[in-house]
Parts: sequence; C-alpha cells; structure tokens
Amino acid sequence: MAISTIHKIWRKSLTSVSNPLIKTRLCSSSPEIPTLYSFLQPSIFALKPNNNNTTTTLTTNQQKQLPTITHEQKSKLETTLHQSLLTHNTDEAWKSFKSLTSHSSAFPSKTLTNSLITNLASLKDVHNLKRAFASIVFVIERNPTLLEFTTVQKVLEGMMFADTAAPAFALVKCMFKNRYFMPFELWGNSLVDISRKNRSFVVFLRVFEETCRICLDEKLEFMKPDLRACNAALEGCCRELESVSDAEKVVETMSVLGVRPDEMSFGFLAYLYASKGAENKINELQNLMSGFGFSNKTVFYSNLVSGYVNSGNLDSVSDTFVRSLSEKDGYFTDENYCEVVKGFLKDGGIKQLASLIIKAQELEVSTNLVDNSIGYGIINACVNLGMLDKAHSILDDMNAQGGSVGLGVYVPILKAYCKEYRTAEATQLVMDISNSGLQLPVESYDPLIEASMASQDFPSAFTLFRDMREARLPDLKGSYLTIMTGLMENHRPELMAAFLDEIVEDPRVEVKTHDWNSIIHAFCKAGRLEDAKRTLRRMIFLQFEPNDQTYLSLINGYVVAEKYFSVLMLWNEVKRKVSVGGDKGVRFDQNLVDAFLYALVKGGFFDAVMQVVEKSQEMKIFVDKWKYKQAFMETHKKLKIAKLRRRSFRKMEALIAFKNWAGNGCRGTWRPKILAKMTIGGTDHKCAEKWRKWEVTLFLIFFRHTLKAIFGEEVTSHIHPLSRIAIHKTTFAVDDRAYVKVTPTKLGLSGQSSEWVTVEFSSPTPSADDWIGVFSPANFSAATCPSENPRVNPPLLCTAPIKFQFANYSTPKYKNTGNGSLRLQLINQRSDFSFALFSGGLSNPKLVSVSNKVSFTNPKAPVYPRLAQGKAWNEMTVTWTSGYGLREAYPFVEWGSKGGDRERSPAGTLTIDRNSMCGMYFFILNDIYLMHYLCAVSNKEPSAHHNSVNLSIENDEHREFANLIEILMHAEFVRAPAKTVGWRDPGYIHTSFLKELWPNLKYTYKLGHKLLNGTYIWSQEYQFTASPYPGQDSLQRVVIFGDMGKDEADGSNEYNNFQPGSLNTTKQLTRDLDNIDIVFHIGDLSYANGYLSQWDQFTAQVEPITSAVPYMIASGNHERDWPDSGSFYNTLDSGGECGVLSETMFFVPAENRAKFWYSTDYGMFRFCIADTEHDWREGTEQYKFIEHCLASVDRQKQPWLIFLAHRVLGYSSTNFYAMEGSFAEPMGRESMQKLWQKYKVDVVISGHAHNYERTCPIYQNICTSTEKHFYKGTLNGTIHVVAGGGGAALTNFANLEPTWSYVKDVDYGYVKLTAFDHSNMLFEYMKSSNGKVYDSFRISRDYRDILACTVDSCESTTLAS
Repeated sequence: MAISTIHKIWRKSLTSVSNPLIKTRLCSSSPEIPTLYSFLQPSIFALKPNNNNTTTTLTTNQQKQLPTITHEQKSKLETTLHQSLLTHNTDEAWKSFKSLTSHSSAFPSKTLTNSLITNLASLKDVHNLKRAFASIVFVIERNPTLLEFTTVQKVLEGMMFADTAAPAFALVKCMFKNRYFMPFELWGNSLVDISRKNRSFVVFLRVFEETCRICLDEKLEFMKPDLRACNAALEGCCRELESVSDAEKVVETMSVLGVRPDEMSFGFLAYLYASKGAENKINELQNLMSGFGFSNKTVFYSNLVSGYVNSGNLDSVSDTFVRSLSEKDGYFTDENYCEVVKGFLKDGGIKQLASLIIKAQELEVSTNLVDNSIGYGIINACVNLGMLDKAHSILDDMNAQGGSVGLGVYVPILKAYCKEYRTAEATQLVMDISNSGLQLPVESYDPLIEASMASQDFPSAFTLFRDMREARLPDLKGSYLTIMTGLMENHRPELMAAFLDEIVEDPRVEVKTHDWNSIIHAFCKAGRLEDAKRTLRRMIFLQFEPNDQTYLSLINGYVVAEKYFSVLMLWNEVKRKVSVGGDKGVRFDQNLVDAFLYALVKGGFFDAVMQVVEKSQEMKIFVDKWKYKQAFMETHKKLKIAKLRRRSFRKMEALIAFKNWAGNGCRGTWRPKILAKMTIGGTDHKCAEKWRKWEVTLFLIFFRHTLKAIFGEEVTSHIHPLSRIAIHKTTFAVDDRAYVKVTPTKLGLSGQSSEWVTVEFSSPTPSADDWIGVFSPANFSAATCPSENPRVNPPLLCTAPIKFQFANYSTPKYKNTGNGSLRLQLINQRSDFSFALFSGGLSNPKLVSVSNKVSFTNPKAPVYPRLAQGKAWNEMTVTWTSGYGLREAYPFVEWGSKGGDRERSPAGTLTIDRNSMCGMYFFILNDIYLMHYLCAVSNKEPSAHHNSVNLSIENDEHREFANLIEILMHAEFVRAPAKTVGWRDPGYIHTSFLKELWPNLKYTYKLGHKLLNGTYIWSQEYQFTASPYPGQDSLQRVVIFGDMGKDEADGSNEYNNFQPGSLNTTKQLTRDLDNIDIVFHIGDLSYANGYLSQWDQFTAQVEPITSAVPYMIASGNHERDWPDSGSFYNTLDSGGECGVLSETMFFVPAENRAKFWYSTDYGMFRFCIADTEHDWREGTEQYKFIEHCLASVDRQKQPWLIFLAHRVLGYSSTNFYAMEGSFAEPMGRESMQKLWQKYKVDVVISGHAHNYERTCPIYQNICTSTEKHFYKGTLNGTIHVVAGGGGAALTNFANLEPTWSYVKDVDYGYVKLTAFDHSNMLFEYMKSSNGKVYDSFRISRDYRDILACTVDSCESTTLAS
C-alpha cells in the first residue's frame, strides 16, 4: 500500500471536532464536573453532580451587593497579607485575602495574589488546596490579568500530588469559560497525569474535545494537544469506553491537528479491535505501522494479547505469542502474563498453557535470558498470583506431553520454594534440573543455600553445594561463606569442621586461616575444648599457620572453663612466634596482650604475666593496669607473701614484681573494725547532732581514701578526667623565661566549626608531670569567679580547663630540653581560648605561663544541629547552639523539600544559668553502727573548721580507726562541679519545629539568625529524610545504643582511658549513615558529670549523625542523678547537672521534659521510652504512662513494639547486677514484666551495663524457645538486650551462665533493627571497631500471630461462652 494512501486513511477530514456522537456518548457516560463555586462545599474533591445555574446566579447577586473599601483599609489589609505570607501564617493570610476580595473596589496586588495561591497550593493538604482552588477560580472570573501561568501550574501540581481529579477538571473548565487560555504544555501534562492516576479518562475526553475545538476554531496553535494527551484520550476510548467510533474520531482529530501517532497509539487500537474481534482492522493496523516505519511491535503485541484475553479468545492469545516470537518481538509485561494465566486457568487451561510454553521454547533463541522467556513469564505469573501448585501442574503437564522443560520454567518455582523455605523440595528440583542436562547459574544457587541455612536444613545446603562443585561452576566463594556463617550462627562447629574437610583442597574456595579460626572459636564458645584442640592440630597438619585470632579464641575458651594452666602452655608456644607487624609469626597486639594477662593473672602465673608485660613494653603496647588489679583482687585477695616464701621463692619474686608493676594497692582491702555489738538504743540527741555535722565530709573522704588504700591511686572508672585537676589549689609560679605560643590565632575563616592548632611551649624547670590546660573564656582568673563568702579569700582559679594534656605527650624529651609542642583540636564554643602551662601535676597545679588568645571568626555562629522526632509523626525538630540571645537576633530554620520551595520556621530559645544546677556534694550514711561508734570514740563536738578536730580515744582498740579520722579531717570539702569548677556558660539553645512533612521526602535546611540590624548569619546547609507515617510499609532501619560519652580526637583528657570506644562508635555510624534512618541513644550521653564544656564537645562529635537523622535520647544516671533533686537514685553521678543539660540540649516529645518518659512512632515501629531515673514502679505516674504506651498501639499497623530504658529492668548477668542477686535493677522485673507480657513487647533494650548481652524469648522468667536466630509464629516471649557498649569503659560479666543468657560480648558496639515489612524484622548487633555483625536474629510473624492468646493476654473462655 502506498504511503500517500496510508496517510489518507489516517488523515480523513474531521467534519466536526465537537461531534454529537462523542458529546452524547460522553455526557451519558460521565458524571457532571463540579461548578466553579462549589468549593464552598466539602464535596468538591469528589466527582458529584451540582446545580450550576443556581450557584452562579447566587454568586452574581452577591457580587452586586459587594461593599466598597477605603484606600487606607486596603493598604492595611495588603500589609497584613504580606506579613502573614512572610511568617507562614496561612490562616491569617487567607482571612486578609477574603476581606480584600469581599469588597468590590479592592483586590490584592498581582504579586500578593500569586504568592498567596502558590503558598496555599504548595502546602499540599486538602484544606489549603481547597483555598487555593477557590482563590484561583475567583481571580480567573474577576480579574484574570492578575494571574500568572506558573501559579496555575503550581495549583494543578498540588492537586495531582493530593490525588484530587475533580477540582483539576473544574479549574480547566473555568479557564475555558472565562477565555483564560494558557499554552497546553503548561497544564496539559498535569491533567494527563491526574487522569491516568485516577482512571478518569472519560472526563478527560471532554476537556480534550474542548481543547481541540479552541485550537482549531480560535486558531490558537499554542493550545494544540500533544501526542501524550492524544494517547490519553485514545486510551479512554479504547480501554474505558471500548468504543470503536469514539476511538476513530480521536484518530481523525489527531490527523487534523497534525499529531503523528506512535507505537502506543497503535497498541490502544489493537486492544480495542482484539476485544471486538475485528481481525480485518488488526491487519490494517499492522500495515499502517509498517507504513509509518514502526518495526518494533512489542507494544502492539502486548496490547493485542490483553485484548484477546479480555474477549476470551484464548486460541488467538496463543497464536499472538507464537507470531511475536517468529517476528522477534516477543516481549511481554508481567501484567500481560498475569492476564493470560487468569484467562486460561479460569477454564482449567493447564494443558493449553503447557502446550503454549513448549511451542514458545521451540521458537525462542537459546541465547535469550532466562527471565525473558515465555515459560518464565507464565510460571512466574502463577507464582505471583499465589498459584504455585498450578505452576507445578504446568511443569508436570509439559513432562507428560514429552516437551523439553527450559530453565525459565524451573527458576520461578525454585524462587518460590526458596521464599517459602521449602528447601527440601527446592533441592529435589535442582537435582531434576541437573539430571535433565540443564545448568543453573550461580545466582540461582545462592538464595537457595541461604534459605536452607536460614531454615536449618543443612543437608539440603550441603547437597546444593556439591551440585555446584560437580557442575564445575567457577565461583563457589559466596555460597561457601553463606554455609560457614550459617553454621557458626547456629553453633554447629562439628558440621563446619566436616564441611571444611570436604572442600579444603578445592582451589575455587580458597580456604584460609580465618576459616579454621571460625571453627575453633565456635568449639570454644560451646565449651568443646578438646574438639577445638583437634581442629587446631588438623589445621597445622594441613599447613595452615595459626594466628593471633586462633589463640584469642582458645584463651577465651580456657578462661571460661577456668583452665588457666592450658593458657600458660599456650603462652609458652606463642612467645616463640611473636611478631610485631604480623608478616611472619603471630601478631602480638593489644587484644592478645589483654587476653593473656587476664588469664595468667587469674591463674596466678605471675612469672608468665611479667613475661607478657616485658614483651608488651618492648613492643610499645599500652596496658591498662586497672583491669589486672581488679582480676587480682577478685581471685587472690587473700594471697599472703609469707605463705609464698615457704612454698616457692621464685613465685614470691614474680608476685612482688607484679605488685610493683600494677601498684602497691594489691595487698588487700583495709576495713575499719566497727563494733557490731553496740546497741542503737543508747544513741542520744547530742550524738546524732555530732554525726550530722560529720557525715558529709567524713563519708566522701573516707570513701576516697579507702579506694586509695586498696589500689594505691585514685580510681578513675566513670570519674571525669577533668575532676582530677585540683584547679582551686592553683598557686602562682609564673616565670618570665617560660612561654606558651599558639598558632593560628584566628580560626574558622572558611566557616568551619572545628580546627587544629599548634601549641609550642617552653619551661626553664621542666618535669614529667607538667601539663597544658585549655581555657575558655580566655580570661580564667579569680576575677571571673562568682562571689561567695566575703570572709574567705577566693582561689586563684575557679574554672576547670575544657581539656588538658601532659607536656611530654608528643615530646618525650621535654623533661630534658624544656621545649615541647602539641597539636590540639578546638571547636567553636562561643568564646575565645587561652592555653596555660602548669607544673606540680594535677593535684597541686602551679601556673607557669599563659599563651596568647585564640578565637573563631564568629564565636557566636549557629552550630551542632540536633534533629529529633516531634510530637507528631510528620514533625521534625531542629535544636542547635549559638551565642545569640533574643535581644541580639531572631533564630529560625530555613527549609524545604530538596529542590522545592523554601520556608522559614521560627525557633524558641532557652539558656541555663549557674543557679539552675544542683548544689553541694553530700552523702547520707545510713550506717547506725558507724554513727554510734564515732560518738563513742569522740568526746568533742566537730568544729566549723574540720581540720582542727581532735579526737579523744577512750579505748586503745579504736586507735587505728581514730588515726584514719585524723587524716580524713584534713581533706578538703568538695562541692558539685556543675555549680563550681565545672560551670561554663552553655550559650543559647534554640529549637524549631518543621511541620507537615511528607513521609520519606528529602528536605534540606540551614540554621539562621537575623540580627537586629537586618544582617543574616547562616550555618552550612544540611539535609534529612522525613519520617514514615505510622504503619507505612517501607524499609526502616533503627540504631540503638547507650553509654557512649565523648572522646578527644587529639588525645587530650587522657585519651582512651575514659570513654575509649566513643570515637569508634561515632565514626562507624557516620560511615554507615546512608543505611540508618533514626538513632536512639538510651542514656549516659556525654558523661560530662558536671563539666559543662563537655556538652559542646559531645554535640560536636555526634553532629554528622544528629544533623542528618533523628537522634532520640533517654535519661541516664550520668545526666540526672543527684541527691534530693527528685531522681529515683540518690547518687552523685550527674555531677550536679540533675538533668538540666540533657533536657535543654536535646529535644524529646515528652509532655513534661523534666519527666523524661515518652513514646514515638516510626513507621512500623512503636517505641516506648522509660525514664529509669524517676520512679517506674507499679502505681506511679510513669508506670501508667508505660502501660498506656504499650496498650494504645495498633499492632496491625505497627507490629514491632520496642521498650527502651537506660537501666536494666529485665535481665543482665553483668557483675554488679549479679552481685545484687536480682540480675537487674531490684524490683525491675516485678514491676515491668507483667506489662511486657500482657502487651507482647517484641524486644526490651537497655544500657547502663557497658557490654552486650541477649537473652532467649522470656515469659514468666522462663525461656520459651531454644531457637537462637530465627523466630516465627506466635509471640510467646520478650527478648531482652543490653546494648551499653556505646563507648564508656567496659563492664565484665559475672562468672555465671544463666540459662536465659544466649549471647555475651564485652566490647563496643550497637544494635540495629531493620523492619522489611509488617511480617519481617532483622536484629543485628554490630561492632563499633569495624561495623561487622557479631550477633543477629530474625523475627517473622503475621498479625494473627500477635493476636494469638498467651497466658495473660486473652480472657478465659468456657464451652458455655
């Protein structure tokens, strides 16, 4: 057929664009579009008929009665409208607009009108979208010249986003009625998208018809619909109306408009003709496609198949598949295959489908991808439709017909078996595939092996791996690792050993030392030490060299079994192989040193201990002596040197050498002898008065001196390094020959909030205990001290430095030369800095020299943003710190969706003064015997100056204790650091609320301050992703840990001795930030302990995390606890902060932030966060809140219920909890367990104990499952987790193995929860050092499993009920 003839067929003249047939058909088939002013009714966002004439008449009558307005009134209303738009006060802006438009002589300016409508549309909620619709319709009718095209675009985009078709069509109708014509390209595509989304093609046809009429009659070329719009109209005729005449009218219209059809146009017509059985028309279409030069008929055949299925012509379906393969256009969508399967199976057409696949396989090219074959498409559709049995029936029928079965048929069935963990059937199918001569690709084996391991079907996994080896697949490593990892997680070392023996010589696997280490580790962990030794011998026989990890596993196993002599034998073997670099021999590192030292000290092999110490000193490996003092005291506190003299002189020498190395405090605990026989009844009032005057000073100093007597030095665990500096004892020793010089002096020139400085210093009289202190503000003399008792001279210095470092830290020869230098990192802390050189150590500091001042370019700049969930799921709060008070600047956040419009949200401002902190140190001693004893041995009142107290001794046997009291009376009375030496102005804390966020949308933001002179101060730009709505089914990843603290990256403040793992945790989370959605830090945040400067250090350290994801916190003892401050525990742990800093520096969505309990929803998770530093026992306010939080969650929407708290209220075998005898906080389980059980809490996660521990699922104190890594079905118990290894000094476990304790780890790490959907959640415990998973389990359950009854969650029933 000639091209001219083809074009002639397509381009028949259009007799009338507004053809009566179309008009009649459309009017009878479609609902009436709402009238222009029906926006006053809530029904506008639904397609319902309305009475146009009545409404329009009413509006016209109203217009005639509109009053006039003065110029002044108009100006005032416009000003109000303008200000309301600037401040985002939408309601006020709308009121002003309505007031202006209610007068006949007034109308807002063009800029204001468009700004208002655009603002309303951009909010994208239905209420404001109605306002935008009302406004734009009003403007089009009254004064369309005020309206900009872009405003109409914004309104239509908002309607498309809100999924509201009716007002969009009404708006376009209004535009046509009032002859407000815009280029089609500016509005047409939005209308097409709305039509497709709502399947409202019939209504779109009317708009299309009118657009074509205007374009042709008015000769407005810019109104011409494009191909996309024409195809939408054609789709409506073909798929919705199924009208041949209407479709051909659209084709004629396209011809008149000069719109050239594409493959999609022919596809819609193919569907229509196939549905109607018009075969001659289909042949014409094919000829036309060839004439237009369309060689690819994929879309055509796809629509043709859908049409035939729609008409029930299944024979033509099969013919079309075969024809498409013959012409090499055989690509069909998943939707096509689903339609085909439904159509055939409706009439039981399994045999016909099998025949179709056999025919298709004969025509398909062998090089085609498996998932592109017809067989794959049909079988995969069966699986997706939940008809796996039908898929297998098709497979069986193909075999019965004698046809060959391709991989495309097998693979979807294999995937389905894999997904349903039917691994035995999957393995049998793989054997069938191999027997038929087909070869599965590697990527098909991997998920099958993973499923076999997950369901603990180990024989199937081994069979599949053997099949891979026999098939000579080149890449076996991934499957090998899956099997080994699964066996390790399931604690099956014997299978690991057997599997490794089988494949050890296969070069494709590349077995290495770490594989053997895994087996040895698993055997040791299971207590099977003989098997571990056998594995070691086998490993050496096969010429695999053991390394440090091999020996670490063995040492840990021997220690648990208390076989310390075996560790000694191991040391004798290792010391011959020791290597520093690890290239040859065993790498002797920190971990190996620690393991050997601990085990050998516990075993009493002090000669070997000193050998390890010498080797570590030789290799410059740091050793923390405190650990081994503690191990010695736990095991050998009754060991006497006199006994050793009689037994072995060599052992005595070794013990003395160890004590000299570790500190002379290892000789045992001194305790005062208190007369237990003294009666309470004789205590008189005078004695009690004396006691009250003594108890504060006496207990604190007694406690300090007792610890010193035990360990030979101050105990530093959880004692802030800055507290070791007796800054109030500072004396002058200024020497003109000494100097301290710091460069550069100006920091943050490029806007950064942290920078490194070089400190150079010199002293004419250097010593090993000289140190450099960093002070901020730079003026730190007594002139800055608060006035106290006027009769007492103030100290020279009254403020602790913000950090310190010993002078010889980077310059070991400082003691000889007197010259040294340090590299220190400073962060912006709202003030300048100076550096001071001190001699005399930390306990008796002498000020030698002070440096020049250093400052940031803008010390007051907004820094360290902290995101947090608001009280509503679609609200995000931003908290930050600055030096600007409300009298200097207005704080706000400028934010918006990424690439979208920006808006500004104002911020509230808080600050803290010194009086907000809690008061002095004091301790109430409830030992009535000690009180009675002190009264008995002393016959004098204690004076106001306790250093002049003299005790008269009535009995010689009291003299030892009296001598101690004389020493204690000379000690100094100390107060809370938060109010004294630790006080530093924390600046201004601002919090802004970003509201009505769209779920999972990316937003950018920056912090701003508008100064009173109009200048703006900005931070850098940050971004975050909005939270999912409650119940949203999307990937959600939550990180949880406690007890992190902060570290100094420059090594100051005794780096790695206070919170050694903190930096590792922060860095690992920052590296993995793309895979984290929200973080929970459950207490013990900064460990500032009253030294307020450390809060700036902490917020700066976590800024990469807190600025990008919500950072939710809980209250811990180091934030809240202080005697008589309202905390549940009367400890001194907060250093006098008593919760004020944590409540101000971070936002939590609590009703009362002084009561730190709250709940928050994140997608499929509900988190209930308790405040263990307030009373949580049954009957309290907090207990009622916790029960409401757990009871109010809809588990169908939010299946994952998580309880978080700082202290352990459930289960922990940590030393100090085991010593309590309760293995948790006393009364914790008694109060909380009934709630966890009743409301079926999935996981309880706590901190406080600085380690990791996971229990079995527990119900009524009993394990309900022996499974350790995969929980499915009914929720029968709550899993308890301790995740307190965020960074603070680690805590050991008791030497007990409770049956409920499944996994323990004394290391730094964090927990990660990943919800994949409403039925599957993954729990992982990851190491801070490398981010690797150390422990994990999966939960797979449906809503019905949560509903299933347990003992106290369902009411009892009887046969009668």
